[in-house]
Amino acid sequence: MSKTSSLGAWGEDIAEDYLRAKGYRTLARNWSCAAGEVDIVMRHDDEIVFVEVRLRSKTSYGAGLDTVAWQKQRKLIKTAQWYLQKTRQEHIPVRFDVVSIEHEDGQNPHIEYIEHAFET
Repeated sequence: MSKTSSLGAWGEDIAEDYLRAKGYRTLARNWSCAAGEVDIVMRHDDEIVFVEVRLRSKTSYGAGLDTVAWQKQRKLIKTAQWYLQKTRQEHIPVRFDVVSIEHEDGQNPHIEYIEHAFET
């Protein structure tokens, strides 16, 4: 596993643990289809939450949410539609959240959680 891949998995672990501590339940990780991939799919109350995790070093400029441009949003929405169809959950409300994690070389993570980061 490359350093980038292992850092990405580390960031997803942090995001998942953070959300599970808030009462979210994990449905899938790194779920992919022809439309794209979503980092984490979770259930919270009556919603399915599609979570994009953005890992940034403290030397990077801009917030993690700033890197989720409309093109990425469109891919996430299409991927979510595939997920809902495949799992027969089209009737359940959904939302798209972003977990932005700032760190210093894989140390001292600072989490910013953005609920309803964008709409369909």
